[in-house]
Amino acid sequence: FTPETSSGQSEESQLVLYSLVLYIMEHSPQELPPEVQSHLLQLVISTSSNRQIVLYQALMQGLSRLILAGVTGVWEAATRLAMDRLSQSDPAVSLVALKLLLICMYSGEYSKMRGEEDIVDPEQMVATIEKTSALFDRVKKGSPLEVECVCAVLPYLLADFFPASEVLTKAIGEFLSPHQPHHRPLSAVIFQVLSQACREDQLPLLQAWLVMSLHIFTQNLPVAMATWCLSCFFISASTNPWLRAVFPHVQSRMGKCTYEDRKLLCIAASDFYRQLTDIQQKETFVKTFKEAASMPRSPFADVTASL
Repeated sequence: FTPETSSGQSEESQLVLYSLVLYIMEHSPQELPPEVQSHLLQLVISTSSNRQIVLYQALMQGLSRLILAGVTGVWEAATRLAMDRLSQSDPAVSLVALKLLLICMYSGEYSKMRGEEDIVDPEQMVATIEKTSALFDRVKKGSPLEVECVCAVLPYLLADFFPASEVLTKAIGEFLSPHQPHHRPLSAVIFQVLSQACREDQLPLLQAWLVMSLHIFTQNLPVAMATWCLSCFFISASTNPWLRAVFPHVQSRMGKCTYEDRKLLCIAASDFYRQLTDIQQKETFVKTFKEAASMPRSPFADVTASL
């Protein structure tokens, strides 16, 4: 039961052997020796490195079953393994690791992070933030398929493990990073995170951040990108269900700055402006757009005219 002893066997024979070992580990009434677990993890690493994808996927599926069955002595090592394989460039390796990592997080950390009184364990919070950072890193470096899969689960994971105030800075920072090549799929994560902030009565905090950060969009981004980003953020922070329903269409308009996009920005900006209750924030909002409207045919001039 080692990579060396099984290397001469056919793939089918190895699958039968590994399935038998995993079945014994899952159903044995007694705890198996630590060497069995060690050999199993070595096999997973070996099969992924040697491009034995079928064997690798079968072993990772077996590890997932062990975690869900509550087999002792597997969770910590499986979590480390999932984190390591998640960083691999091959989607056939990393996406299977993503599944295992999510299983480890929801079967272990989710129950540990919150006690009976919903008190967050700081140590578990740090460990979970590390794993979340690894997922954001895959969004930045992964293939389109990986990015699509990670962005599909990220909003729900963030909502389950963190209050919105804890992830706002991280999610927005990743979105605005100059090294971020996947803004469009990540905008869906931003939409969900900002929506969660609104549900958790964090709207005043969100409004304050957006008003203070307007210059980042208007001064540091190309006009078309700034128009799209601001529309996404304003709609995500809106409590108007009709405007929020337009978000998927706005998401598809990335990189465009036609009359339609300028009009959408004006509608979203006007809605956000009307929601502001702080007079100073309203003044800062108008001032920032007026300063940015000095450029010829700027969409920001349309915003100031629509307020």
